[in-house]
Amino acid sequence: MSTSLHTLITDNLTAVTAKDVEAAVATFASHGVLIDPHYPRVRMAGHTEIREGLQWVVAGMRELNFTVDSWFFGEDGTSAAVEVSSRHVLASGRSLEFGQCFVVETADGRVTRWQAYEPYGPGGVGGLALGVSRLKFRRSRRRWRRP
Repeated sequence: MSTSLHTLITDNLTAVTAKDVEAAVATFASHGVLIDPHYPRVRMAGHTEIREGLQWVVAGMRELNFTVDSWFFGEDGTSAAVEVSSRHVLASGRSLEFGQCFVVETADGRVTRWQAYEPYGPGGVGGLALGVSRLKFRRSRRRWRRP
């Protein structure tokens, strides 16, 4: 495990939890990329775009909370995957609880890529097709179980 990598990721999560946008942005390299489907702009490159994305998140959330469940460090010591339990509260008061995984790549002590992966299925036409397939599968299983 790379202590500095662990610290960098922890510092980022702590900054986001504290809604300290500048401290969170400071963990990124100037050419760093933040990729997260929860944001209006899914892929944000550079400090300006990352700052705008984080400001949008902070404005819409009363609370942001991350509990790290698992750490997986790359052999190179510059990358990691982190499974977290997210417990957030929207500005409206609605609670959100979900798991997610962050894949983080670094260089020279700064994040070059932070990509979020959520446990949701695909959206759009692909999601619709998957939903129909799942429904058909469930119905076919019911027929198999009947005496």
